[in-house]
Amino acid sequence: MNRQNPLISIIVRTKDRPNLLKRVFTSISAQTYTPLEVILVNDGGCDIDTEDLKGLLDDIPLNYLRLESNHGRAFAANTGIKNASGEYICFLDDDDEYYPEHVSTLFSAAIQGDYGIVYTDALKVRRRFNAETGQMEEHESEIFGSYDFSYIDLITENYIPLTTILFTKRILLEAGGFDRSFELYEDWDLLLRVAEKHPPFHIPKVTVKYIFWDRMYQISQSESERHKYYHRIFHKHREKFNADVVLHLKKKRDIIEGELQNTLNIYKKIEKEYKDYIKLSEDRMQEYEDRIQEHNKKIQELREKLEYQGTINKNLEEKVALLEREIHLMMNTIGWRALTKLRRIRDKITPPGSSRRRIYEGIISPLKYRGILTSTHRTDNEYLKWLSKNEPDAEALNLQLTESLQFPDRPKISIIVPVYNTDRNMLISMLNSVLSQTYDNWELCIADGNSDIPHVKEVLSEYSDRDNRIKVTFLDKNYNIAGNSGRALETATGEFVAFLDHDDELSPFALYEVVRVLNNSGEIDIIYSDEDKINPSGKRCHPFFKPDWSPDLLTSVNYVCHLLAIRKTLLEKIGGIRDGYDGAQDYDLVLRCVSGTSKIFHIPKVLYHWRMHSESTAQNIYIKDYAHESGKKALEEYLSGKGIEAEIDKGAGITNYRINYRLSELPRVSIIIPFKDKYRLLKKCTESIINKSSYKNYELVLVSNNSAEKQLFDYLEELKELPSVRILEYNEPFNYSKLNNYAVKHSDGEVLLFLNNDTEVISVDWIESMLGHALRKETGAVGCKLLYPDNTIQHAGVVIGLTGFAGHVFSGLPGDAYTYFGSADFVRNYLAVTGACMMMRKEVFNETGGFDERFILCGSDVEICLRLIEKGYRIIYTPFAKLYHYEAKTRGKDIPHGDFKLSSTVYNKYLTEGDPYYNPNLTRLKTDCSLRSNGEEKILKEIIKNALGQS
Repeated sequence: MNRQNPLISIIVRTKDRPNLLKRVFTSISAQTYTPLEVILVNDGGCDIDTEDLKGLLDDIPLNYLRLESNHGRAFAANTGIKNASGEYICFLDDDDEYYPEHVSTLFSAAIQGDYGIVYTDALKVRRRFNAETGQMEEHESEIFGSYDFSYIDLITENYIPLTTILFTKRILLEAGGFDRSFELYEDWDLLLRVAEKHPPFHIPKVTVKYIFWDRMYQISQSESERHKYYHRIFHKHREKFNADVVLHLKKKRDIIEGELQNTLNIYKKIEKEYKDYIKLSEDRMQEYEDRIQEHNKKIQELREKLEYQGTINKNLEEKVALLEREIHLMMNTIGWRALTKLRRIRDKITPPGSSRRRIYEGIISPLKYRGILTSTHRTDNEYLKWLSKNEPDAEALNLQLTESLQFPDRPKISIIVPVYNTDRNMLISMLNSVLSQTYDNWELCIADGNSDIPHVKEVLSEYSDRDNRIKVTFLDKNYNIAGNSGRALETATGEFVAFLDHDDELSPFALYEVVRVLNNSGEIDIIYSDEDKINPSGKRCHPFFKPDWSPDLLTSVNYVCHLLAIRKTLLEKIGGIRDGYDGAQDYDLVLRCVSGTSKIFHIPKVLYHWRMHSESTAQNIYIKDYAHESGKKALEEYLSGKGIEAEIDKGAGITNYRINYRLSELPRVSIIIPFKDKYRLLKKCTESIINKSSYKNYELVLVSNNSAEKQLFDYLEELKELPSVRILEYNEPFNYSKLNNYAVKHSDGEVLLFLNNDTEVISVDWIESMLGHALRKETGAVGCKLLYPDNTIQHAGVVIGLTGFAGHVFSGLPGDAYTYFGSADFVRNYLAVTGACMMMRKEVFNETGGFDERFILCGSDVEICLRLIEKGYRIIYTPFAKLYHYEAKTRGKDIPHGDFKLSSTVYNKYLTEGDPYYNPNLTRLKTDCSLRSNGEEKILKEIIKNALGQS
């Protein structure tokens, strides 16, 4: 080392993202400057294979520092500084990257100008995962705050990324490092403290890749956290916010206001061009409308003939279908050509990604109801292919027309539609989707909330004149969705009522399937179906394949949603649709309905198409931010009506919820952990329970099975000193069921928690999260979310028949995965949960007679859950109890042949009929909730056959 090339230390902070470090270290090894050293600070995260990382660095030394628990970003940075040997220090986040000349650029400027702090520019790069290719994709955005240093600018904005800066170590030590009270903005605070005395020098050159992730992979603080630490910055440095700073902020405001005014002028120009284009198109539109009228008259003539004759003429129906498709094509062509023209104008004036575009979007958002700014999404090609193979074609639809006339029971279905200022094409598409139904005994009850767009009344009047089954009520004002729906319901005369939004569509076979179920399944009060979405380009996408009736899933999220059909007498009994729940009026309705009946049926077919556009929650759940609070209010009333004391918090996202059941008592929980040797695993497991669990009324019942390790016995001697620990020995041949049954007999708890020794607690309230469910009288067993060490899912519920006998749904997906089956972060009902972490009341366990001791290793956890189901109990999965699971570290994965044979017998009903809590349209060959493919049954049978035939 010498003065011309002093040692420079690069500090990398990380936590639980080891898969990103290879790219980070590769960018360090590519630096043109030497000598360097790397200080890697693991802030209480998972284990990291440093050997691979050292190999990437070649001759650059690596100093790996692992903190036993998470101390925060500031503490991790200070730890790196204290251990740094370099005269200069750089920082690099575990997902950002240096360009090769980064360090040399900084050092050259620092030496030439004798600067203590220098910084370069960073290029913002958005990184996303492409589900089709399985690869990460990167898209360059813009340069992060590229201008020379100004202390006034720094006071008002944190515009210098830490990863772009080179400090002398002396300056960092003089400043006392980072302030540990800041869990966010710690870098901003540091710069504010040191920059007055040592003004940073700016090098206008991009040398850092600054990564922004898609929301699915983003690790970020909440808005409330950002506000908290912003106010802390202000409070700590308040003496610096003087008159000059205020004047500077006013200048910035004036600049932004000027840009806003320019954008408004641009919008007015766009609007004028759009109106001019529409005006030029009026003649052609009139021609199309005349042709549409002619075709509609022909359709009506054909339908009247069908009514009188009572039979279906195949040639006439094909002609009707052809005409309807032509109408649909013409209408959509007009609208989308106009929209495409407008988008070209918009993109030319306000390029995507520019600051002008962002301001434009902020102003235009309230005007999006016009339907001209609808965004488009990638077409789900896999789903479109699946639809072509699994939905009825024209011939099958014609057959349904004939069959529906022969149904013994042909109830009238009243379809309720609230309308207000609906886009013309969307309104017509909705109406045509009802007219296209293959079941004819329906009425369409529409209430228009005094729309002020002329075409709404014109279209509704035209369609009601054409078909007397369409009943339209024009209201004196807009009573919002709930009010308009309620007034439409007043005109309904059907035995069942279905709900349809004014901009959505029904599948042509929707009502046929509803009535077919009513004819085949006896008395039913509520019917719901699967659903999908229509993206702005008219393509179907994002299906939601739901489970059969799952009461705990409903109290987590309104999964019932669309299509929903309810017996009218039940609606009248509960008082119909209520005002005061805007945005969640359907959730309030469903919760009140299910309180009055258990006769609920799920049709596992996509009968409803939810349209995505700028004013629809199908595209942007945040467009109706009041919906979350309305849903919370409805859920609170539902629980209160059942006498359940609980607090409702936000779930994993908006409009889904977490119910924290109030514990009137704090029962003793016996945590039963069988083990054989594996001292380190047991220690990690027990210490995580002791150190992290916020619930303290528990006993650890540790059951040794033929252990022999000296280290283990030494550790057990230490544990014996704790009053909450009980150590048992069961030195018979291994049998999971017998071990746990033996431990239960020697436990004192009112509640049992069966736990594997290869687990580690993550969430401090894991016991309370499970206990709140376990103490409910209807609950049999409760399972939790188990993660692999890389934070992918190991267990989020068990599905019978998945991958053969029984499998863990969502396994292998990211911890916050959202799939065609919904989210792994919803509380759900299942047929079973894993015994690796299962809780139940002791009285319930004794009622079943305990685990079936015929099972040696695998299957007894599922078997006891199925017996609980037979006794009328529920099995519940909660994602809010989280643990790591270092799966099969103790016993391996060789499953005894006898366990397979027993499983085949015990699971037979569900292997044959299917798991009601898993949608039959989804694959059983994999755990990723993708679509089912042809030929799966044959493969699954072969898997079972091979397992049963093994020796």
